[in-house]
Amino acid sequence: GLLYRHIRSLVFSDNNFFAGTFNGVFHSTNYGTNWVYSSRGIANSIVTSLAVKGTKLFAGTWGGGVIVSPDNGTNWIETGPGLLGEHIEGMLVGGNNLFAGTEAGIFKSTNEGSTWASAGLVDTFISCLSRNENYLFAGTGYGVFRSQNNGNAWTLMNSGLTNPEVNCLVVNGTYIFAGTTDGVFVSTDNALNWTEVSSGLTNTY
Repeated sequence: GLLYRHIRSLVFSDNNFFAGTFNGVFHSTNYGTNWVYSSRGIANSIVTSLAVKGTKLFAGTWGGGVIVSPDNGTNWIETGPGLLGEHIEGMLVGGNNLFAGTEAGIFKSTNEGSTWASAGLVDTFISCLSRNENYLFAGTGYGVFRSQNNGNAWTLMNSGLTNPEVNCLVVNGTYIFAGTTDGVFVSTDNALNWTEVSSGLTNTY
């Protein structure tokens, strides 16, 4: 079962459901009814973000960089050089690219983590990453940054955000939702403008 319940990240792919916790990764193949501990070699890792590409599972950790499992969480190995920062709060697969958001900015790998290079946004703590068909989005303590050229350049998109500290981003069709310290905001124009949608929330943090 899911014994350690401080869950920091979730990801779903086909029939595989993964949970990143303060004590490694758990894996379910029946929508969470049963869980298997899938953390051989990373049992003490705090897993703060997850991403899936095919049968490969990428785990961003707090203090240990990015680690990868080639077999849906059975075994784990370290990724390659070039990634600055050890605290990985955001992981994202975009086409053939893998993105990691760290305390030093955003980094991109074109070879599934064998090597990493800066993705253009540096010296910024990245709290989350998301994407739609045309753009990449990064949540930070300064607000939402957007890239329309696969991470080569980023633009701050804060119009309408009352507090720019963004902790999570979710993209659903034409809607982008941002969880901030002032509540939930939504954009329907690819982050050009944001509107608060926090009515009914008793705690907007």
